[in-house]
Amino acid sequence: MKELSNRVAQGAVRKILEASPDAGIKTLLEVIIASQVERLPDVLIPEVIGRIKELLRDANLEHRDLPVRQLFGDSVALEEGEIDKVLHEVHERLKAAFSKAKAETGGKKRIRFFLK
Repeated sequence: MKELSNRVAQGAVRKILEASPDAGIKTLLEVIIASQVERLPDVLIPEVIGRIKELLRDANLEHRDLPVRQLFGDSVALEEGEIDKVLHEVHERLKAAFSKAKAETGGKKRIRFFLK
């Protein structure tokens, strides 16, 4: 609870929660602002704590599409003896895609790729 109280008190977290479409979160923020932060444990119930954690986690996550063709190239056939080579290439391409995405976000967000 102490850690969550400290995080709610931070301005960045407050901005994220203020942007939430969840009316319950907005009401909670109004209560927190109107009252003392030390009383926060009296207001929070497990469901609200879970929702706050979910909002904070999602605010730090960026979704991107990654075409499967980008991982496997134009090859449409694979022989058994090529498995290790192909998997190594896919591994390297995935690492490069994550590195590029992290660089584009300044390393401040977690990246999740949806394979298309």
